[in-house]
Amino acid sequence: MKHGTKSNVSSSSSACLRAGAEMAALLAQQRLLKEKHALEEQEEQIRKRKEQLQLEAEITASVAKVNVFRNSESSVMIASSRKLDGVESYFEKRLNIHAESFAPYKDGKDGG
Repeated sequence: MKHGTKSNVSSSSSACLRAGAEMAALLAQQRLLKEKHALEEQEEQIRKRKEQLQLEAEITASVAKVNVFRNSESSVMIASSRKLDGVESYFEKRLNIHAESFAPYKDGKDGG
């Protein structure tokens, strides 16, 4: 009878050891899974931040383009204005448009 009891204790000890090993393995898996989830959260935050930075870069580039267009339009407007000033000046001299009665300017070249 002592022999059978020893066998039961042996199988109980063996089962207890297996259960303990299984529990230790599950606890290790749990710890690793928590670490994995923490890393995944960090990766998600990094992904979102990258998206934000990409959008900010696109907005900055767009603002720069708008500023370039505005500056070039201002330059064109100033240049056009200067050209118009020159044209107006030419017509003022040639046509004497500010005279009380309109009479073309006579410089002697057209026989008048």
